[in-house]
Amino acid sequence: MPAKGAGPLTRDAYSPPKRRIRNIIFDLDGTLVDSHSGIIEALNYALVRTGYRPFDEAEANQRMGFSLEDTLRDKIAEKDMHRVCTLYREYYHKISPLRTRVFPGVVDTLRRLDRMGIRCAIASNKPRYSAIHLLEALGLHQYFPVVVGGECVPLPKPDPGMILLAMSRLGASPENTIYVGDSEVDAIAGRSAGLEVIVVLNGIRSLWHNTDSGNGVRMLRHVSDIVGLVDAEEDPGACGAAAATFQLSRSSSRQDQKQAGREE
Repeated sequence: MPAKGAGPLTRDAYSPPKRRIRNIIFDLDGTLVDSHSGIIEALNYALVRTGYRPFDEAEANQRMGFSLEDTLRDKIAEKDMHRVCTLYREYYHKISPLRTRVFPGVVDTLRRLDRMGIRCAIASNKPRYSAIHLLEALGLHQYFPVVVGGECVPLPKPDPGMILLAMSRLGASPENTIYVGDSEVDAIAGRSAGLEVIVVLNGIRSLWHNTDSGNGVRMLRHVSDIVGLVDAEEDPGACGAAAATFQLSRSSSRQDQKQAGREE
């Protein structure tokens, strides 16, 4: 159900809710891991193998976070889509553990959240098998009993379906769950699922310069800051300047969400 919110808030006007966070749903690429170079390498491998011009760095950066098909939609002929996607996925599966690094502080953060009894899930536009393969290769799989991928739901993010599915599999509710991502796509998806959203400023498509962000969307510089934020939810007075809250545009229609959605 689309999130409902009040009007624009300033930092001074924001007051954290008095509640206990028990569940955190994470995006994967750009949020917990830096997989940028591997994704570009696999995309360009598939494009060159099928006779297309590879992405340059700037062009690739603009497409990060979207579904694979949408990333390629205006780049290749529709008749070649299946072959290019197959080549990409086969090649990426081989190289992703070697071309991906865990962001600093992530492992310690996940350990601390686990000790606090926080249940975590992944909601990624990646295929589920690809996300699990990467989590296992990087030693993160034990922290995520629930992994939802792009093929698990009809539409990719920013449609909220995969976040709602992850929440259902966790046995969670919006009142005790937050969503953590790195992009505007993540912010729209999380808020549309009725969750408060944390945007960490790791990703290529960071919201850092977006002035049209929204209620219930907070910015954190590092994933490790989430531990302090979860602690602060139980003591709102301790939150201080831990995060900034911005106004997310709610003018996006369902069609806007379909056009914006993508796979990392």
